[in-house]
Amino acid sequence: MPGIRPYERSDIDSVRSICLKTTDMRKKTEVERKAIINTFCNYYVECEPQNCFVAVDDDDNAVGYIICAENYSRYEKNFFEKYYPIIKKCGTFKAMLAKASAMITKRYAGFYPAHMHIDILPEYQRMGLGTQLMDTLVNHLKQKKIRGLMLVVGAKNEKGISFYQKYGFKKIATVSGSVVMGLELM
Repeated sequence: MPGIRPYERSDIDSVRSICLKTTDMRKKTEVERKAIINTFCNYYVECEPQNCFVAVDDDDNAVGYIICAENYSRYEKNFFEKYYPIIKKCGTFKAMLAKASAMITKRYAGFYPAHMHIDILPEYQRMGLGTQLMDTLVNHLKQKKIRGLMLVVGAKNEKGISFYQKYGFKKIATVSGSVVMGLELM
């Protein structure tokens, strides 16, 4: 039976693969893959692996993940020092998207210092793994006394928005076709 466990360094290729397989981008050149991975994945699994969890199948293979930065200020500093320069080499447009993605949550970080990304392979969706991943991360952050958690979801992603609202997230803002959502933890 599928379950949830802490992220392990040996999961990195699986997590990156899930990140790419679940992205909205239809075409994925090598440059695009590099930009996606460095925008939405590498910081979390490399700098804050203790705040990452994976959903696994019966053979302990990762089929989904939830990855989190618990402190926006620390994330911002490290992201722009280490990952943004890599993304800039992928092209101006990809750099602008990555910067916008990283900065969209800055305005709300005082109340929601943690932010997250969650992805599950389509064939493992609707099995309760999303809720289990959320429960695991939320309990983990509460133990660390983190005040709030936020995320950004595409405004057209009705299924995702519905899931987050059912979980207790509230819409904070709509910015450039994205919805910023927050969950109070304390």
